[in-house]
Amino acid sequence: MLHCVIFVGIFLPNSFGIDLKDGGVLQSITKDIENLKTAYNICAEKLSDTDDLRHTIAELQKQNTGLTAKVQQLEQDRQTQVCDRKKNKEEGKTSSVGTSVPFISGQIQPQPGTLGIQKRQIPADGRVAFTAGLSAQIPNLGSHHTVIFDSVVTNIGNAYHPNSGVFIAPYKGAYVFNVKMKVPPRHKLHLQLVVDGKVVFDLGVEIPSSTDYESANEEFIIEVNQGADVFVRSDANGGLLYGYMRSLFSGFLLFETE
Repeated sequence: MLHCVIFVGIFLPNSFGIDLKDGGVLQSITKDIENLKTAYNICAEKLSDTDDLRHTIAELQKQNTGLTAKVQQLEQDRQTQVCDRKKNKEEGKTSSVGTSVPFISGQIQPQPGTLGIQKRQIPADGRVAFTAGLSAQIPNLGSHHTVIFDSVVTNIGNAYHPNSGVFIAPYKGAYVFNVKMKVPPRHKLHLQLVVDGKVVFDLGVEIPSSTDYESANEEFIIEVNQGADVFVRSDANGGLLYGYMRSLFSGFLLFETE
């Protein structure tokens, strides 16, 4: 826990033979008072940042719990699909072309002339999920500058690259992406999610007169081609982006597509 202690010394000028009518003495006292006020404001700001960090950690823990539950559900779905695929393969081996295939509970009966093998949705090693945050404030994002979320919380499948800030899709499929940003008081900034060279969506904060920290958050489901780059960047104007794990980039594979 951060503690700020300011020691203030008070003395009576007359007890030291100092004339209060002396303008220089009064200016010196006034300057000392202003310095104390500045020191107090700095301590108050640091204490506020500490509270923000604790709140951020709690939010990350909550998000990580939610992502873990989603990954577990996806794993259950994958195992079910693997079992169904094995059944369909066995059924296809015993079925000749042009003959009907018996109905299997919980599946669509294939048409005559097919092997009855369903399309694979989630591959055996197809678990993909990541969350990364910005560890420090970026004071001046240039035009179309890639935001490198350097602090990785989760990176299942290792498809997110913290050195470049780029996620490379290992499979063609539907992905869920979430971008959260925070901007200090009296600043504005817009961020863009870029998928395979195209801007998919834009989010931003534009309240330059505000005295509070402002946040924005967007989540989308997007179909991404295998090998496509996905990253977050600033718009043409750039700006200041608050860090300390208050700005985040997350995503996970929902299911594969053809």
